Amino acid sequence: PGQRDRLRELLAAAETQVREHRFTLPQGDNAVETYRPALLLDPTNAQARAGLAALADVFAHRAREQMAKSNDRQAASAVELGLMISPGHEELRGLSGKFAAGEKHAD
Repeated sequence: PGQRDRLRELLAAAETQVREHRFTLPQGDNAVETYRPALLLDPTNAQARAGLAALADVFAHRAREQMAKSNDRQAASAVELGLMISPGHEELRGLSGKFAAGEKHAD
């Protein structure tokens, strides 16, 4: 029961952090840092996995927006943060490859 209660607390806190747009900051009080221990308690927890995937999607969206504005430095930063959250995120990996190949703007 204690572990389940802790998991529920972590997931509720992460949802609040997401609503308040505390995705990666402030350090020690953000959704990424809250979802990760939830996954340590339950590595198959669908809510925590979906939460991290959604956060990676947010950073992919930010990267696309910044690329469209030719803000390559901000786009690269968004890609980097997204990949820290979800290293296997296909879209972010593709965007990262564009930067590595020297491409500047989204199609």
